[in-house]
Amino acid sequence: MPGTLGSIEGSVSQITPVGPRRVIDIDGAFNFRDIGGGVTVDGQPLATGRMYRSASLDELTDRGLETVERLGIRTVIDLRSQGEIDRNGRFPYERVPVRWVHVASPMGPPTDRDDPRARAFLDHPDPMSLLFKMMVSYGNGLFVDALKVMAEADSGPLVFHCTSGKDRTGLLAALLQLIVGVELEEVLADFEHSAEAVKASGHNMTARFPGIAGMPPERVERLHAADRAWVLGALEEIGGLARLDAWLDSIGVDVGMRASLRRHFLSLA
Repeated sequence: MPGTLGSIEGSVSQITPVGPRRVIDIDGAFNFRDIGGGVTVDGQPLATGRMYRSASLDELTDRGLETVERLGIRTVIDLRSQGEIDRNGRFPYERVPVRWVHVASPMGPPTDRDDPRARAFLDHPDPMSLLFKMMVSYGNGLFVDALKVMAEADSGPLVFHCTSGKDRTGLLAALLQLIVGVELEEVLADFEHSAEAVKASGHNMTARFPGIAGMPPERVERLHAADRAWVLGALEEIGGLARLDAWLDSIGVDVGMRASLRRHFLSLA
């Protein structure tokens, strides 16, 4: 890979503490935040500067790329489908020395209402509630592959993202936080925080997914929401929070991998 972009004047772009939700203003992206900070249910502090989540990183400006480098990002995990990458591009790893890992999503936001499957999804009373249950029932390989990368000793600091950084990214972030011991209420609050960023960038989502453009405004607003009920529905689908470890074992995220994630993510690691 090529060398670094060089020195950067000043500090990282605006970092706004929001409890444990640290929002980072990065030029050309949105919903980029550090999911560290705060403490686990047993009082262990969560590290900052190790795990970031974001919306798509294919429109980063030169200044945005400088911020990525200033954060020391070593790995970018792209959770989007191949179709999304083909349409919109990817993180320009030729310009910044990072490891780019494509963990291809088996499902993505629909783009064509003429497709019967897309139409059935978009016409569902609450499409995202359906998607979240589908992700843990049929798309769990996405989480397994991403968590494997995160568990590697030399993977961080890293950022993982989908398109809006809200749904696939949001559920992965929730699972990661629950694995390391974050209280469920705080996990849900972090998930809900995406709604603010996505609402502010709704035009971006509509441009990327023209299939939603003709929908009634209230339906589009619902698609842009971040309802904790969707995460809770996904947990119910696997048997509830009490069954999380058993479900993780069943899909290949074993005790050793979970221990590695805790070591990487806790401040005492």
